[in-house]
Amino acid sequence: MTASARDTQDATKPGSYLNVHQNLDQDWIVFLGTATSEGVPRVSCLTEQPAPRCRVCVDASTRPQSPNRRRNTSLVVRRRRRTLDGREALGGRTHENVVIDVGKFFYQAAIDVFPAAGLRQIDAVVLTHEHADATNGLDDLRDWTLNIGRRQGDGPLCIPVWGDAATLERVKSAFPYLVEPSRATGSGLVPKLSFHQIEAYERFCPTHPHLAGNGSCVDANRARNAFETDCLNLLPIPVEHGRDQSCLAFRFGEVVYMSDVSCIPPKAMDAIRGCRILVVDALHPGTGTHISHFCEQQALELAIELRPEYTFFTGMTHMWDHERDNERLAAWAAAESRRSGARPLHVELACDGLCVPVNL
Repeated sequence: MTASARDTQDATKPGSYLNVHQNLDQDWIVFLGTATSEGVPRVSCLTEQPAPRCRVCVDASTRPQSPNRRRNTSLVVRRRRRTLDGREALGGRTHENVVIDVGKFFYQAAIDVFPAAGLRQIDAVVLTHEHADATNGLDDLRDWTLNIGRRQGDGPLCIPVWGDAATLERVKSAFPYLVEPSRATGSGLVPKLSFHQIEAYERFCPTHPHLAGNGSCVDANRARNAFETDCLNLLPIPVEHGRDQSCLAFRFGEVVYMSDVSCIPPKAMDAIRGCRILVVDALHPGTGTHISHFCEQQALELAIELRPEYTFFTGMTHMWDHERDNERLAAWAAAESRRSGARPLHVELACDGLCVPVNL
């Protein structure tokens, strides 16, 4: 089912090396990051005196390709274009790549994952919310717009960036020169970006902003035509992310991606039912709770209720030990499947570089 861009073993085995560019007939989701805001390893653990006691952080910092090394939560959605017109719209490329969130560790995550997974282009960026671990890597997009994304004869590529009203307002405040390039200093070389507003429960095509209305709401006729074209479309689903803070989950094809969540309103729950693949926030292992995130128990309860074929945890702290806890989750899923007699559950921790084939 899954493969990791880390390993160099047989690409048919779970956790093995996979170059998605060599699998052109497949859609993929690729995990760029699977940690909470602080990442793993933590400096506070590695500098503990007289010696570090956190086994996970030591493993993440010392073992090459450790799956315990985690950057801010981020995902690449790689969808193949089915038609000749669709490929021509991408300059002849077979796939479109949409990145969800570019946080504080985005640059390092891209260095590690993009070459290993065979990724190069970024065709759009979608932001789940306004926090630093989702937005602070926006400036790093300059390499894609200035050096990678050039259209032949057309100069730098402009990457569409999508967010809700609160997120775009935060971006404008934190990165004014990205929104208004005339405010740039120094060389003036900044990422070439265009900003577009997401409306709750209104599907949009991130790589085709011209199909939207006047920058904020999607015109029904244009939207209908958009979904008949050969491009990825996402359904934004607002969920709670602590007190007075919302975050967007997304449904695309058979996948629901919910990176930061503390509570799911009834309307949102209706929108995510029936998914085959669930990616969900799981900050800490065990039965505890957190004010702004799901932890293990809440994530497992959601998996039981939705009954997806595959559930992947993301947004994890150093309290999760990848190999140990995956074994424990596999045993739990087998026991729960036997108990319920319903469709078997598969639950595992995602890791940075994990590649999952999907149908979009």
